[in-house]
Amino acid sequence: MKAFLTLWLLLIITGITTFAQIKQPGKISGQLKDTLTNLPIADATVALLSSNDSSLIANSFSGPGGFFEFNNIAFGEYRLYITYMGYQSRMLTLQVTRDTSALLIGTIWLKKTGFTLKEVEIKEIKRVITLKKDTVEYNAAAFKLRENALMESLLKQLPGVTIDKDGTIRAQGKIISKILVEGKSFFGDDTKMASHNISAEMIDKVQLIDRKPDKHGLTGGLGEETEKVINVTIKKEHLNHVTGRVVAAYGTNGRFVTSAGLNRIGKKQQISFIGDGNNTNNIGIGEPGTGVYGFEPNGSVGVSNNWNAGINYNDEINEKIRVSANYYLSNRSFENMQSSVRQNILPDSIYYYEQNSSNKNKSTYHSLNLRLEYQIDSLTALTVSSRANYSNTNSILGNQYKTYNSKGLPINSGSLNNNIAGRIPSFFLDLQFDKKFKKPGRTFSAYLNYRSDDNSQKIFNKSDNLFMEPSGTEKKDSIDQLIDNRDFSYAYVLRLSYSEPITKHEFLEFNYTYFPNFSHSQKQSFNYNASKGGYDIYNDSLSNDLRYDFQIQEVNIKLNSIKEKFGYSLGLYAQLNALYNHDLRLQNVYRKNSLFLFPFALFNWNISEDKNLIFTYGAMSEQPTVAQLQPVPDNTNPLYIKIGNPDLKAALNNNFTLNYKSFNPRTTHTLFINMAATITGNKIINTSWIDSVGRQMNQYVNTNGTWYMYGEITNSVSIFKRQATLNTTTAFNRRRDISYNNGSKSRTIDLQFRQLFTTNFSFKERGDIGASGSVQYNITTYDLQKQLNTSYFTYTLSLNGNLNLPLGLVLGADIDYLLNTGRQAGYNLNITILNAYIGKTLLSHKQAVVRLQGFDLLKQNVSLRRSMDVNYIEDVRSQILQRFFLLSFTYYLKPLVKD
Repeated sequence: MKAFLTLWLLLIITGITTFAQIKQPGKISGQLKDTLTNLPIADATVALLSSNDSSLIANSFSGPGGFFEFNNIAFGEYRLYITYMGYQSRMLTLQVTRDTSALLIGTIWLKKTGFTLKEVEIKEIKRVITLKKDTVEYNAAAFKLRENALMESLLKQLPGVTIDKDGTIRAQGKIISKILVEGKSFFGDDTKMASHNISAEMIDKVQLIDRKPDKHGLTGGLGEETEKVINVTIKKEHLNHVTGRVVAAYGTNGRFVTSAGLNRIGKKQQISFIGDGNNTNNIGIGEPGTGVYGFEPNGSVGVSNNWNAGINYNDEINEKIRVSANYYLSNRSFENMQSSVRQNILPDSIYYYEQNSSNKNKSTYHSLNLRLEYQIDSLTALTVSSRANYSNTNSILGNQYKTYNSKGLPINSGSLNNNIAGRIPSFFLDLQFDKKFKKPGRTFSAYLNYRSDDNSQKIFNKSDNLFMEPSGTEKKDSIDQLIDNRDFSYAYVLRLSYSEPITKHEFLEFNYTYFPNFSHSQKQSFNYNASKGGYDIYNDSLSNDLRYDFQIQEVNIKLNSIKEKFGYSLGLYAQLNALYNHDLRLQNVYRKNSLFLFPFALFNWNISEDKNLIFTYGAMSEQPTVAQLQPVPDNTNPLYIKIGNPDLKAALNNNFTLNYKSFNPRTTHTLFINMAATITGNKIINTSWIDSVGRQMNQYVNTNGTWYMYGEITNSVSIFKRQATLNTTTAFNRRRDISYNNGSKSRTIDLQFRQLFTTNFSFKERGDIGASGSVQYNITTYDLQKQLNTSYFTYTLSLNGNLNLPLGLVLGADIDYLLNTGRQAGYNLNITILNAYIGKTLLSHKQAVVRLQGFDLLKQNVSLRRSMDVNYIEDVRSQILQRFFLLSFTYYLKPLVKD
């Protein structure tokens, strides 16, 4: 532990000193004078620009004596651009080095207009990063990418933005919920649709936005709930052109990939189509700039065959009406084999459970989304959106298992087979009405949501089980049942909000929310009748018919203050919950009403134009689900029987957050600090009883004394004249959970430290290289079974790169290394995954690429995962794809425009 903490602190110090070394104390100063009068020129604009792309580094004005000054300038080459009305612009090239760290330019003479001089014209001065109240805007032109790069490549270059191996986008440690294109939705909330289909060279600006969800309307003020989204704007020369790419690939072992993505994006109208099919677990064709979309350690498990298609449409019909629609279809078949070892922890003993399982699954999913935005007048707006989904699934599950004690003596063994067929149609409707009044700050919003789900399943549940009594007696048990489940629910959410200004900067906000939820859960179980060859013996003890309704009414009032430097929001919430639980089979009725009162506070401090600090406190109740309330055993796994608890209470989460963000526009250094804590009252947990033959009965109960803490520091900076971005993240989280096993209360504390870094470097036309690495340390302690305290390390290192060679040849590779320690025997990992390709660009404008790709060239790909809970530790080994090759052809559609 001490060794790890030493390493962890060393990495933090290394990251801090790295940034300290990047920022050098350079200084530029000078004086402006008129060439004719020899008088100083005051109030002239003096802009310090990057020598690479003329993006703005710093901006200033000359003082009364014509003097100007820039401090804290990093070493490098710059351009000084000077403008003043009535005078000709001047451009100077400067070099700031260690020898000239305090660069005194002297007098710069400006000539009045009328003199003819051949000078360089700057059409537009662009900042690399612009910080606004709730938006961080990046100038895409400042980040150099390779030919045909996609949006994902650009996002990886942005300070403070990281992308996981599965394509999840994070900014400042928070997951991006959606990507907008020119302010319009692109295939709903699936961010990968945009990041994998929009060309990076089309993008002008990337805007990282913190905003209120639509349901909060106009009255949100400094409210507590925000989402983080990305909006990209498109360069004018790329508007209204068809862009995209088409891919076809075939390889060894019958592996194939085919995909097409076409976009026509305009300011008013947008239409996009995507389609793809593969049997490579959605491992696609890498595009230059991101390496190979290849295998990774502990990547996708099993083997899948996927077919997907979708279309997205947006249109501004006129100044008042905007419409959007998208449809998505997915068809997937999946197979997986797994083996696992679980260490179950009891107050006075431990036992082990091993299993080998198989899973075959086929599913189809449809989704249709419609949206209408109607600007009734300049003060009134109406938004209507709806979504209809339909999915059906067929699964075959098999399992061979055995359980033994710490001495290796058998407790039970057996086999399980389940055939499951299910379908889920669902429907959602949202109405949002917003009204501004002539009095500034007075607003009214109304939000109405309706949703319904109808989940039905037929399960053929078969198992043969052998139990060993402590006396040595064997007991056999067989199950052969048909289980017919149906869960139907519908709910409304009505939210009314009104704000009234009381001063220039303060206003009152009133909110009322009504949330009724109605559910009907039916479970009918039938035993197999051997004499008739069918399932017609009704099993009363495993059947149920439950109606579950709850209603939430919430009223809150807030005082909001919004000023240039400081803002706050103080509020009081009153929440009334009414629960109605009716067992229609036994005619048992349970009613419970509860009242919650809790405060809300938010403080926002704009320390400067580039620094911001926000603190929030809020509370939220968490209602039990139908499954948690239903008092009927679920025996689909005969060793883990679950039963609900109709006496459950709602949990209450008290949430604290502290967020700090800053950036230096001269060095593009960004710093984000996020801290959070949650204390939960009446948390809903599992309590378990384990009998002498290893069967575990689980029931939900309420408990107190659980909490969670989290902290993260993210540093990001552009280096080497913004050809590279370096991100470091230092994070920790600590959690205390409580469990009950065989009547004994146990406390578990989990502690995790993580140190991560990522960097991407672009050599412009020559190529690019990226690297990332992490060290993670986990420790879990138990207050009853102290001898089971466990700790383990996880190390990762990744490298990827692309190199352009003469004659249009391109080489690319990525290598991932993973090392695990501290797992159970046979489950520690030390593997290296190597993926590589060689390609050749074709046609005069490089619109096509032919490529040979190899995946898992060292044939080391495996999947080993560890999961932990308050009363078990489990290691799982899964089936996974291994080495194969693909030969692909990619054609890019793009407008041939001049830079």
